[in-house]
Amino acid sequence: MEMIQLLLLAMALAADAFSVSAIVGLQCRGFRRAFRITFHFGLFQALFAFLGAIAGTLILSRIESWDHWIVFFLLLAIGGRMAYNGIRGENQSKNIPNDLSRGMTMIGLSIAVSVDALAAGIGLPAFGINIGIAAVVIGIVTTAISIFAWNIAAWVSNRWRATAEIIGGLMLVAIGVRTLLQHLLAA
Repeated sequence: MEMIQLLLLAMALAADAFSVSAIVGLQCRGFRRAFRITFHFGLFQALFAFLGAIAGTLILSRIESWDHWIVFFLLLAIGGRMAYNGIRGENQSKNIPNDLSRGMTMIGLSIAVSVDALAAGIGLPAFGINIGIAAVVIGIVTTAISIFAWNIAAWVSNRWRATAEIIGGLMLVAIGVRTLLQHLLAA
């Protein structure tokens, strides 16, 4: 696999991280939060790609039948809560947004955007590329794309905060539903 192909794969894997980073960036502001989310998205993408390459089809065959349900429920819960809080105006009244960049929420989002990297990682050894290098490239590209998305979201959030939070929450739910439907319809 050439570096160009690896970069294209990394960008494709980072698509969900881009969307979720932008959505989370609508609600959470600040350098520390941006760093936590973008760092963890890149780390989880790299780690999942590496684990996929190491574990091969053994792990995939065991979770393949229900991985889409994990993604669906994680995004449904997080996105639903975010939209609900936006509708209620909870975050504006407190002036302190729910911090999606901490704890189990952040881990849940990181896993949700990285499940496809696990599957993609399985094919990495077949291309004759060092899986460590591939994982690092995937992680760096995901981090960079997530930072870009976060910055776009920060600009939007400053102008249309409540509406953006509702739309962002609904978009997370939509990504979860799309993931579930793709797997159910493919079966």
